[in-house]
Amino acid sequence: MVFIKRVLIQGFKSYKEQLEFDEFDEKVNTIVGRNGAGKSNFFFAIRFVLSDMFANLRSEERQLLLHEGSGDTVMSGFVEIHFDNKDGRFPIDKDEVVLRRAIGIKKDEYFLDKKHVTKHDVINFLESAGFSRSNPYYIVQQGRVSALTLMKDVERFELLKEVAGTRVYEERKAESLKIRGETDDKRNKIEETLKYIQNRLSELEDEGKELTNYLNLDKERRALEYNIYDKELSNAVSELQKVESRRSEDSESSTNKHREMVKAKDELRRIEKETKAVTNQLELNQREKQALEQERQDLIKTRAKLELDIRDNDNKISQEKKDSDNLKSQMDKLDKEIASTKAKLDKVLPQFQKQSEEYLRIEGIITNNGRKTQQLYSKLGRTVQFKTKKERDDFIKKEVKQLKDQIKSKEDEVAKFVKDVDESRKENEKRHGRLQKISKELEAKRNQVEGYTKELDELKKKRDDLSNQRKESWKQDAELDNEKKIILTEMQKAERQLSGSVNRGISQGLSIVMNITKAHKIQGVFGPLFELFECDPSLMTAIEVTAGNSLFHVVVDNDDTAAQLLDLMSQDTESRQGRVTFMPLNRLNVQETKFPESRDGVPLVSQLKFQPRFKKAFLQIFGKTLVCQDMSVATTLARQYDCNCVTIAGDQVSRKGAMTGGYHDIRFSKLACISEIKKYRQRNIELAEKTNSLKTTLEKFDAQITQVLGDMNKLEGNRNENKSAIEKETMDVRNLSHEMESSAQTLLEKEVALNGLKTTLEQLKETSKSLESEIGTELNDKLTKEEQNQLLNLNRETDQLKSDLIKVSSEKAKLESEKNELESALGSNLKPRKEKLTDEINSINLSEQSSEIDSQKRQLDSTKDSLKQLEDKLKELESAIEKSNKDKQKLIEQSEVQKNKENEERKNLQKESEKMEKLLNQRSLLLQKKDEFEKKIRDIGSLPIKEVENHKGKELKKLMKRLHEVNQELKQFVNVNKKALDQKLQFTEQTEKLRERKEELDRGADAIEDLLNVLEKQKDEAIERTFKGVAKHFSEIFLELVPGGFAGMSLTKKQNKNGEESQDSGKFNQYSGISIRVSFSGAKNETYTMNQLSGGQKSVVALALIFAIQRCDAAPFYLFDEIDSALDSAYRSAVARLIRKQSEESPSTQFIATTFRPELVKAAHKHYGITYQNKESRIGVISEEEALATIQEQLNEQQSTQQSEA
Repeated sequence: MVFIKRVLIQGFKSYKEQLEFDEFDEKVNTIVGRNGAGKSNFFFAIRFVLSDMFANLRSEERQLLLHEGSGDTVMSGFVEIHFDNKDGRFPIDKDEVVLRRAIGIKKDEYFLDKKHVTKHDVINFLESAGFSRSNPYYIVQQGRVSALTLMKDVERFELLKEVAGTRVYEERKAESLKIRGETDDKRNKIEETLKYIQNRLSELEDEGKELTNYLNLDKERRALEYNIYDKELSNAVSELQKVESRRSEDSESSTNKHREMVKAKDELRRIEKETKAVTNQLELNQREKQALEQERQDLIKTRAKLELDIRDNDNKISQEKKDSDNLKSQMDKLDKEIASTKAKLDKVLPQFQKQSEEYLRIEGIITNNGRKTQQLYSKLGRTVQFKTKKERDDFIKKEVKQLKDQIKSKEDEVAKFVKDVDESRKENEKRHGRLQKISKELEAKRNQVEGYTKELDELKKKRDDLSNQRKESWKQDAELDNEKKIILTEMQKAERQLSGSVNRGISQGLSIVMNITKAHKIQGVFGPLFELFECDPSLMTAIEVTAGNSLFHVVVDNDDTAAQLLDLMSQDTESRQGRVTFMPLNRLNVQETKFPESRDGVPLVSQLKFQPRFKKAFLQIFGKTLVCQDMSVATTLARQYDCNCVTIAGDQVSRKGAMTGGYHDIRFSKLACISEIKKYRQRNIELAEKTNSLKTTLEKFDAQITQVLGDMNKLEGNRNENKSAIEKETMDVRNLSHEMESSAQTLLEKEVALNGLKTTLEQLKETSKSLESEIGTELNDKLTKEEQNQLLNLNRETDQLKSDLIKVSSEKAKLESEKNELESALGSNLKPRKEKLTDEINSINLSEQSSEIDSQKRQLDSTKDSLKQLEDKLKELESAIEKSNKDKQKLIEQSEVQKNKENEERKNLQKESEKMEKLLNQRSLLLQKKDEFEKKIRDIGSLPIKEVENHKGKELKKLMKRLHEVNQELKQFVNVNKKALDQKLQFTEQTEKLRERKEELDRGADAIEDLLNVLEKQKDEAIERTFKGVAKHFSEIFLELVPGGFAGMSLTKKQNKNGEESQDSGKFNQYSGISIRVSFSGAKNETYTMNQLSGGQKSVVALALIFAIQRCDAAPFYLFDEIDSALDSAYRSAVARLIRKQSEESPSTQFIATTFRPELVKAAHKHYGITYQNKESRIGVISEEEALATIQEQLNEQQSTQQSEA
């Protein structure tokens, strides 16, 4: 079911801003608001879109519809209705359809789904969904119910007819009556014309007799003239045949001579072309030879330089190899000497260390013995030193305490020395580890340097190969550039030749058009005609003479492009000297001529090759021309097919008979120049493509060489970096070695010192122990026997140890001297010499120099190969130059011979052309004479054969004499009506046509009468059907509104002046109105007419009638504007129930109603409130309680107003 979903209003009546509110319910919707708020304007807006009451609005009427409030002036407005179309009732495949009407001061437009449509389209669109134009009651505006209550019977009958759709039938009937009236007028005019013709025919009957005599004499005159002209024509044809025969013979001779001359010219052109090609090739070879000679000199210099460099490098490498071998030999000797010295030192060091330890041991024993001896002597002297035992013990305790402090100090010193020795050992181990690690890294870096050197050799080889390939590409590029220069020179020469053969203005115009096209990037310019086709070279002369300057017409897509180019040309001061003709394809309207198939001549346009889109342009120039073998064929075909003909040699025959011919020097042929230019351009394009390809290759080589050089630089950098690292790490190894040697010596000294400290510590401990043992003993003035023996032994042992110490000291000094000498030899002499030799050996890099010399040798080999290839090519070039000189001389001799032959053939052809021209002039005169007599014979017109045969065979003089006599007799018929017979015949034919036309009009009038009867019948059926439907629904609805009531409708017949019933044709033409009788009590015998009812009762009856009309012609939705205003509460409730019921039936119907009463609000499904503020109306959804409150508030205000007025 179609229903209104929403309504958008802007700038219309009291609605200024665009309003958009919640969608309407598909059933019953009520709108409430105060008086003047804009309820009626809301309904007016919907009627403005859907009704045809506002079809043609004037400007001032549209102005009145626009919003007039505060603020800016509203210049335009619109009303937009959204319909739900889910059931597809509208013929649009969308669920929602939007219809908009927009107005302004100067516009009134409809839009359907945002597409512009006409009012007629809108009416058809609405009728397709059930909105009948004949039933306006789907929108019941305010006051419509009251108007219906006041209707008379006649008005109700007219309303019924309107609902029945009789307006359509009335319109068709009026149209048919108008046509019938026009038909009657035409019939009357035909009858008047027929009367006039009959009168004129009777007058022409008398004039016909005199005309018959005149026609007989005129017939004889024309027969005489025919015979005279026929004899003259026969003589002309006979003479023409003789001329044609002679011309045919001369034409064949001329054609043969022309062919010979063309053949000679072609041969001369071929020779000149070959001479030119040989000359160009010779110049090219000579230039190439000069370039190769220069290149050979450069290669010889390069070879010499490379040979010298290689020789110098070989000598250098040889010398360095000798130096390297000498240094290695010295290194071997030095290594042996160092090894021997190290072996001696390794032998001396343990002995020296042993003697040192022995020396320290003996020295320690002597010191210890001396301390013990001293203790014994001290013990012996204590009897003198101390008086008592206690004093002695106190003294000893003090001594022991001091000794213990010394022992503790010595122990700390020993522990510190032990820690220091351990740290020194660990440090030596770390140095040893670092030395091994650095040595390994040093070896790896040396290997890496060798790898870099090998990689550099490979890259240098690759660089040399790429450089050689690039040189070859450069050479090819130079050759292509040289050829391009030659091609460009020849092309410019051909273009100058073409410009010289064309009008300067045309040449400048073409150049300017092409420049403008490129500068402004104009699309649709295809170029001059000569660039758009290809043809057989043998047809060039024929094409050129046919087209002429049309070959230089510029083809464009349309006249707008041509106009744009002309405007730009007019703006350019330089272009004012040039002229050009454009051929817009859209304006060329050429029909292709259909030529009969013939072997002697073919359409010239069929021999051209071009794109189909340019067909119109070529038909315009060549479409009416045949190409033939010779002039005789061309003349015949031109006369036979009424077309232009051209021979291969360039002779032309116009369709009008004009003949043009003569010699055409094909050396100056425009198309030949154009063909040459095209070839040069094509070759130039090919060379450009090759050059681009070579440039790409060169760029590729450059990129590869750059990549290789980059890789070489990277490797060189890495190698140099590693060399620097090797030098640094070599110094680190040496420094570590020196540090390890120094540290080993220091460690040895520390170990010796540690042993001394340990010995001293032991002695201190023994002394302390001895003193502690003395404490508590008796104080004696003598040593015990044991102590005495101990003292004696100590003295003896000390003496012996001192003697041994002297021996050990002597041996130690000797070993120390030998050690120092060996260490000095190693540290100050042998090792520095080895380091120096090592540096010298490392500085000699034979691999790098070998790599460099290998690279130079490769370059030398490449140079030798290039030199050999170049010398071979020079030999070939010298042979080619010698051959070209011979060929050129031979061609020059042939050219001289061919020029003489051509001149001779040209003279012969000139003679033939002069002879042919005389024959052509004679032939042209005869053809003119022939055409003249043929025209005169045609002008005579048709004649009976008998009249012609009467004078056939007579002499020309007798015929002329009789013709003179007949002309004298004809002078007496000067005033005769020569058109009498023709007029009679014309009037007779016109009479027949008029009678046929009258019969046709009679049949049309009968058909119109039948149509009028059918329309009347259909109208009656529609009225009857509508009356029955409305009457039935009227009774049913009145019963629903007034339970127990009764209502009926009846037709009232017309009364004539005498008070009798009318007997008009048509079933319903005898009725004048519809009367209504109702009973609110249900008694059928107590019915009342409308005039007898109260105001409220009339409103109920009017609403019943409205609902009846709606049911009879149902619409998808209804709009009611305050229809319940005149009803009392009971009837308002009945109306609300009826609306609610109808909205919920299937198919459901949508109702949108404004009201001031609560009954309809309670029956509604959705409610809307309209407010008015600042001269603007606004609408929005409200609840049922809010709607009822608004109504109650307004009712209270009305009551207060009524009470105050009372």
